[in-house]
Amino acid sequence: MKHIKEFILKKMRINCKGMTIVEAAIAMTLLVIIIVIALTMSSNAISATASTIKEFNAANRTVDLIEIFQESEDKEDFLELVTNIYNLKD
Repeated sequence: MKHIKEFILKKMRINCKGMTIVEAAIAMTLLVIIIVIALTMSSNAISATASTIKEFNAANRTVDLIEIFQESEDKEDFLELVTNIYNLKD
């Protein structure tokens, strides 16, 4: 009986080498899930950054236009300054 038990334990140890296909599939699935989450987070960060840049540029442009308006003597002067500063053409 003792020899049979040792034989079974020895066989079990031999068969425990390496990974099974199921273990490899689970590991790959987890890896794919982690990569998808990371890509989603990166995509959201890029979108948020683009939106923030647009808001920042709009705020700066507004401040510039207010300063130009305050320095202008009349409507024509304002339009001329804006056209010259932002290279606008009719």
